[in-house]
Amino acid sequence: SLTFFESRFQTQAQKPQLVITGANSFDNTHEGASALKIVKRLKGLNIPEEMKQRIITEENATNAKEQAEEVYKMLQAGKIKEPLVIVVSAYHLPRIYSTFVKTVLNNEEGQQRTRLFVVPVQKDWKGEIPFEPGKTRRDHIVSEMERIHRYRERKKGDVATEEELGG
Repeated sequence: SLTFFESRFQTQAQKPQLVITGANSFDNTHEGASALKIVKRLKGLNIPEEMKQRIITEENATNAKEQAEEVYKMLQAGKIKEPLVIVVSAYHLPRIYSTFVKTVLNNEEGQQRTRLFVVPVQKDWKGEIPFEPGKTRRDHIVSEMERIHRYRERKKGDVATEEELGG
């Protein structure tokens, strides 16, 4: 996320913001940490002060639905600006994207149209997941697809349906 943010920060006239969200996030060292701890670590790096000022923390969300809702609230309150770019593990991409789309749809934007892009983080598919010893990223593909279907059910409804996604 930081690499993507830095490259956009250096090349775009309108400087982006980096929002790290979640009560439980994992960084590239596979150490569990809250978003707040990760942001403190990022701000301790040797990066320009202007860039540090554009790193924002949302530390309450505990799941994808709450992350989408909290970030959307920040957008609506003017704390951040769109377009939104989500940087997420490749196996988690379909669910988080669908969850954000559902959040936007649930808020009946009217004339406003939120622009949302997703960038997958490509890691070793056979690599172990830090919070699930013995499990690899590819082990999660089937369970992620199952979650999408389960979360689309009427009683839950957290994830956009294929029709809502335009499929």
